Amino acid sequence: MSMKKILILDVRQQHELATHRYSTQKLNQAGLKTNTKYDVVNIPAENIKYNLGFLRDLFSEYDTVWITCQLNNRASYIKNTYFADIPNVITNPTGHFGFPGFDSPGLATERTPGHHSSTVYILQMLFGGLLLIVALILYKAKPGQITWIMYSLIIMGIWIMLEGYFKFCPGVKFLNRQYW
Repeated sequence: MSMKKILILDVRQQHELATHRYSTQKLNQAGLKTNTKYDVVNIPAENIKYNLGFLRDLFSEYDTVWITCQLNNRASYIKNTYFADIPNVITNPTGHFGFPGFDSPGLATERTPGHHSSTVYILQMLFGGLLLIVALILYKAKPGQITWIMYSLIIMGIWIMLEGYFKFCPGVKFLNRQYW
């Protein structure tokens, strides 16, 4: 029996890979049970259109290609836009790390070395709150006069708090929505 080959095309952004990424070592250890070999390629979604020839050639070497992202929005878009004519290219409707054949989602992922701990996110929320407090103090010092400095402090404070709370940069999320 020949070994089945599966390619995972991960279309997440670099900052998303910083939280969890596919481990080819763990995938291939699990693949021994099912005589499956896994390979992983990461190309951010907005760069797929520049790599179509390369990807189509690469896909022909695999039995199945899984396109994955965090929630399946980008993966589905890429599959339907660029690879709808290739039947062995699939996406997972339930989102990231949930393809058939995995014993558990944790089997496929590992934390990227050097990734920020929760402390960084707590500090971001505190710093963002501090900026909002400074804006409030400035407003109380000069009631009725809202200056560009206060607006800047409010915007930066909210922005930084969102980064800490959601553990991602809202600007990147906004820009991604422009594409998908």
